[in-house]
Amino acid sequence: MKKAILKKIVFCLFIVPSIMLIVFLSSCNPSLGKFDKEEGGFEDYYNSIGDIIGKYEAPKDDDQTQTEFKSVTYDLEDSITNEYIMEYLKWKDDTKKVDFRQYVYIVIPFTSDLKIEELALFVCTNASYDKNANRTLEISAFYYPSESDCPEDGDLLKMSDGEKAYTDPPNYYSIAKASINVTSSFDSFVLSGFHQTVGYGESYVVDSMLSVKKDSYLYLRIENNSALNKGTMTPIDISFINLLVRAV
Repeated sequence: MKKAILKKIVFCLFIVPSIMLIVFLSSCNPSLGKFDKEEGGFEDYYNSIGDIIGKYEAPKDDDQTQTEFKSVTYDLEDSITNEYIMEYLKWKDDTKKVDFRQYVYIVIPFTSDLKIEELALFVCTNASYDKNANRTLEISAFYYPSESDCPEDGDLLKMSDGEKAYTDPPNYYSIAKASINVTSSFDSFVLSGFHQTVGYGESYVVDSMLSVKKDSYLYLRIENNSALNKGTMTPIDISFINLLVRAV
């Protein structure tokens, strides 16, 4: 009896708070900590995070037999997170939509120092996918303290001129992971409980929170579309919206 009571206490102390944190970020009225609109911090949100970059592999324009990495940039306020998007989870202006692509990376640039407790992003896939297919999307996060630390686009390709050139970091270097059964409707995954991997000379994880610096980058790798998993995971076209960052 005492063991059963103890298990319930442990559940309440550790599991329930974790669930509540996820609810705070994925609900219609998420708690963004220092960025909460009620605290006047919503404008600071746009001053702390740069435009979001989607990186994907595509055929070269001049040589369809080879591929290269291409990037598309989405304005944070117009295309990713604003009051209309947070309320309705759709774009007010369709010209601002995030296109469906097999994104390998979703890159978040930081323009100020932040201590991040959680991060959530809503994703969906094309309705044309087989409804019976396994569409589990796996995400790994990698932190780079400066632009010079970020991987070169050419190093992310599986093959280059017939030779293997893939030097992307292995999965165990990720600072957080998430997975979601992606559908044709937007739903969120949450990254939290960050842990230190590559040190870059200083600690960037404190109390399981990610301490990012100005001019640093968070790369969210879509494992399904990564060259690292070609032949073992099914690529998935996705769109994304409503980036929510809870900073303290």
